[in-house]
Amino acid sequence: MLFSEIQKYIMDNFESYKNEVIKELINYYGEEYRDLIISRVEDTDFIFYINPNFNDFLRYSEKKKDNYKELKKVYYKLQREIKKDHTGDGQIYSNKSRKSILYRSTTSENTIGFIYRYDNGENELKREIFLPLFYADDRAIIHEMIHSIMSSPLFLSENKNCKILEYKFGLCVLNDKGSDLLEECITEIEAREIRERLKSRNISFVDQYYLFEGYGCSYDYFIPYINSFYNLFKSDINDARITLNLRRLMCKVGKEDYSIFVLLLKDFYDTLDDCDKSFYKLYMEKYIDKMQKHSENNPLSLSRNWLDVSNMI
Repeated sequence: MLFSEIQKYIMDNFESYKNEVIKELINYYGEEYRDLIISRVEDTDFIFYINPNFNDFLRYSEKKKDNYKELKKVYYKLQREIKKDHTGDGQIYSNKSRKSILYRSTTSENTIGFIYRYDNGENELKREIFLPLFYADDRAIIHEMIHSIMSSPLFLSENKNCKILEYKFGLCVLNDKGSDLLEECITEIEAREIRERLKSRNISFVDQYYLFEGYGCSYDYFIPYINSFYNLFKSDINDARITLNLRRLMCKVGKEDYSIFVLLLKDFYDTLDDCDKSFYKLYMEKYIDKMQKHSENNPLSLSRNWLDVSNMI
């Protein structure tokens, strides 16, 4: 069966690929974070799936693949097999023996994403990365692995209907679109850079038959507006993200100027289709300059050993 063939391919190849990505993540963020990176990635359940109900096939890749028609036939055949023999949940592979609830595989589109999930039966929090076959690529896999590294659960609350998990997530402030978007853009920048490092060593999980090397994403609109901020404070930003402690970064760049910068990013997002983009470019650069001056006038030790991360794993 085609399902078994693809499942074997993933099981035979993904673990070695994942280990190579972990090595590159350690090289990128620093040896002092080795144990934390390994622990958080190994605690993540990777789930490849095909949505048995989603028929908008490869809309981003149609013009990029010579064997598009052949792949389309394979894709639909696999959908039929999943519906018939695998209870329609879309699961292809999980690196843990337990069965995950793949609610994303039954939505109206193929979703690449990282989540925390609270499992009532096992009474524990679980990190899960969902990667749809034929749509996911190296960049997307690495992007979600970075999210897993840059996050940690805070607490679980309950209301009348369900349990709600709150968690820290890189630079994100709870329910703030600007900080969420900033974190996503930085994650995307780093995922692309790490992908290129792996590509230079001929390491990839994308091949001609199963997974597709990608396409742009919505963050491309915003990355040019935050690039100089990221490049100026890259080390401090990543220390804050991986330790989930923003205090040193705020002291370095100035909390007020940083807050206005993030607010401008949110406003830009809210008015993207009907705004003066040059206005946002000008004012975001203005506050990046102010943060740079603040850091020069309030120098901090740039030692990357300022915090023991062993208790954060």
